Amino acid sequence: MEYAYKHYSAFEKDCTIVMERKKVLEKVSIIVPIYNVGVFLEQCIQSLVNQTYQNIEIILVNDESPDHSLEICRKWEKLDSRIIVIDQKNQGVSVARNQGIQRCSGQWICFVDGDDWLEETAVENMMALVTEDTDVLITDYYIDTPTRCWKESFFTLEDHDFKPTEKIELIKNCFLKTSFSNKGAVTMVG
Repeated sequence: MEYAYKHYSAFEKDCTIVMERKKVLEKVSIIVPIYNVGVFLEQCIQSLVNQTYQNIEIILVNDESPDHSLEICRKWEKLDSRIIVIDQKNQGVSVARNQGIQRCSGQWICFVDGDDWLEETAVENMMALVTEDTDVLITDYYIDTPTRCWKESFFTLEDHDFKPTEKIELIKNCFLKTSFSNKGAVTMVG
């Protein structure tokens, strides 16, 4: 446990150094598809509004939620000018994400599910890892339940060296399949 803490601290320090070197902070569009997640939505939106990386827009796409999700979105839209709310007929999570993509103005797209939340330095840390050769950045994630919390990964270290055709396939999977986002991960696509 002590090693993981030291590793994270070193990672955070490295990210800060890289961020200081960036002269222009590229905009990140955070797209949140929302359906019936009212019980989790406040925590999700609060975690996005509190990001240390400030050049963001938050696009909340309500997919005709039968609960009070739309009311929560509208409340936050009034409180923070970076929030855009899209209210659509129920068409599913893929269409909701696509609506967000059509509306976004960022150089980067980050998907967050409405029942998930981010640490306040998450976007800053991810952007610190971005280079001019970066196409896609997929992070590890935590599953947090009332009884325990554990880290999950999408790839093992051997998987990170993609061939060009595999990168194209990965990007297609991010947009055409929900297997990545259903696991609660943050996927940034540039």
